[in-house]
Amino acid sequence: WPGNGNESNGEAALLAPFHDMNSNGLYEPAIGDYPLIKGTQAILVILNDQRSASTHFVLEPMNLELHVMFYGFEDMNETISNTLFANVDVFNRSANDYDDFRLGVWNDWDIGYSLDDFVGSDSTSGFFYGYSGDNFDEQASSTNGYAENPPAQACVFLNNPMEVHTYYVTGFNAVVGEPQTNIGTFNYMHGKYLDGADRPGGNYMYSDSPCGPGPDTEVALGNLPNDRRALGVASPISLSAGANSCYEYAYVYKRDTLLSNFENACGLLDEVNIVKAFYSDMNLNSCGFISAIEEDAALISKVSIYPNPAGNELNIAFSNETPVKVEIQVFDVQGALVQSVIRNQMKSGGICKLNVANLNAGIYFIQVKTDSDNFSLKWIKE
Repeated sequence: WPGNGNESNGEAALLAPFHDMNSNGLYEPAIGDYPLIKGTQAILVILNDQRSASTHFVLEPMNLELHVMFYGFEDMNETISNTLFANVDVFNRSANDYDDFRLGVWNDWDIGYSLDDFVGSDSTSGFFYGYSGDNFDEQASSTNGYAENPPAQACVFLNNPMEVHTYYVTGFNAVVGEPQTNIGTFNYMHGKYLDGADRPGGNYMYSDSPCGPGPDTEVALGNLPNDRRALGVASPISLSAGANSCYEYAYVYKRDTLLSNFENACGLLDEVNIVKAFYSDMNLNSCGFISAIEEDAALISKVSIYPNPAGNELNIAFSNETPVKVEIQVFDVQGALVQSVIRNQMKSGGICKLNVANLNAGIYFIQVKTDSDNFSLKWIKE
């Protein structure tokens, strides 16, 4: 876990987020420091535009660093379990102030078979989406199609409004072709055609519902389904030198096998609203790191676990004022109890050692119960 960067190599001192047991700014899993993640499971990617040249355009590096955490929740609500959330923290490592900074989310939807897709957007609810252009999704040589009644998928902006939705086709097309220059990309990110011309429909391409009578859909305009690249762009901000800004978006899935391709696309709005409500209820819009199980700092001060991550043995140390009876339970991310132990007289300074050699690598939650307290700690098995 890259909690600290190599400053002699030009990296920032603090990189991946972690719980710092002694607040010294150093990631030290041997004394109980552990990664901070969002959701039940997460993957962290750190990107920059400074250390490698673009293979697509001749771009002047902006010296930006992106910390991207993709995360998900194991939830009883199937909509939430099927949703992939993304947290993007953009750090301006340059000496420049960027007054019109725009973050774009690019998607090659490929809903099963890649050559029969349509795209659309909902400017009011802030999402753009891909769906199959016909109701039978074929099988290609490298892709299994969905067959009848294929699904649809949306990308919804959660904490920053969507400003632009556009799409382009592969290959050369002077109006909606693949961008080959910086100015072409710039035009797309500002809601224009590739050549810089304004669109008749404004910033949101194909913003009418494919189930309604509106004229701004691929179906109404007589387009033929094909491979689609889509771009959603968040509202512009000012990003000063040394500053950072956080973006959150989510990929939402809709498939009812009794509904047609168009009906599944239209059903995305209900799924998006469920995800938005969950995002708000979980207070994820703080851009902080909220786990599936919250940790109470006052209670955790009585207990520490180390090392974290651990390989074969896990130590649980107590600092309670008087001897207490303690029940310790270890759960995996699916909620299954994998280990349990009871200590009738755990004294202050006492350590309970757990043999965890036989557990699979992954994230676990340690639940500690006493007569007066009940709380959970996150632990990682190497």
